[in-house]
Amino acid sequence: MNLDARKISIVQEFLQIDNEKLISAIENFLYKNKAEFFEQNLILYKS
Repeated sequence: MNLDARKISIVQEFLQIDNEKLISAIENFLYKNKAEFFEQNLILYKS
């Protein structure tokens, strides 16, 4: 499965979730990992 198909699959699964706590946990996970990713790449570009 290529990256675009995987992203579509994840979004479809996400749209089926009907649990507020699970949605919040996924949001927090995404924001945290996105911030860590950008922080790591920023450090790499400064070196």
